[in-house]
Amino acid sequence: MAKVFTLLQRKEGWSRSRFSDYWSSTHKEHALDLAHAGFFTGYVQNHLLSDLPALACPAADGIPEIWIPSPQSLTDLAASEVYQQGAAKDEPNFTSGETASYISVCGGRSVH
Repeated sequence: MAKVFTLLQRKEGWSRSRFSDYWSSTHKEHALDLAHAGFFTGYVQNHLLSDLPALACPAADGIPEIWIPSPQSLTDLAASEVYQQGAAKDEPNFTSGETASYISVCGGRSVH
């Protein structure tokens, strides 16, 4: 299993609150469609606190985490009709389009 973490930036002119509300309602349904289609087995939305100190410069407004069978299965997910017709079309509605993704393979190193 692998986990994919993506750094999302909110759409220009949107507050963090508006971004979080949209992501946790409208866009969540597209993610659930992908889960029901078997593309991933876990999905977590990590929302940035809306009341960060003025000096904080966050790398992202939100970080979704999805659990996929393997890093290679991410290609199948991205090419799927479920993704292309759902989440991919919806992402420009609430994000800037600037993202960075990171993949972690589970069962790797232990930290003691």
